[in-house]
Amino acid sequence: MREQLREKIAGEITLSVDAGKTIRKWREEFGVSQQELARQLDISPSVISDYESGRRKSPGIAIVRRLVDGLIELDERSGGEVLKRYDLGEKHDCIISINEFRTSITAQEFVDLTEGENLTSEVPLDRHIHGYTIIDSIRAITALSSFDYLKIYGWSS
Repeated sequence: MREQLREKIAGEITLSVDAGKTIRKWREEFGVSQQELARQLDISPSVISDYESGRRKSPGIAIVRRLVDGLIELDERSGGEVLKRYDLGEKHDCIISINEFRTSITAQEFVDLTEGENLTSEVPLDRHIHGYTIIDSIRAITALSSFDYLKIYGWSS
């Protein structure tokens, strides 16, 4: 799973229209500060800040590799919680569609775009979301353990 996640993150950054925003999204997904990532990579925090804000041009593949490896190594050192969230093993046939947005949108924007309806007040509509996962709920209920079911939410931040 580690390699699959590494490829997913690197591909998303490399192909993104705004690589800086995508770098920030993944850094925040891993719960890592700019300073912590910079220490891991032995670079100045301003370099991370410059990439994320667009003050530096999109990083090359060597820099992307270092960024991704740094995030994964930091996660592994702290217990691998992000890696665990993205690991569903072979039990992912209940996932119908999964997609990450190029840039985050608010939950309200997503509700409006899908002509949906908010059925709970527990999710603030001003919360920024980065993607979605559509699942076959019957298949998920009958085929997945409760632990695996919860992991599905890690596939889309």
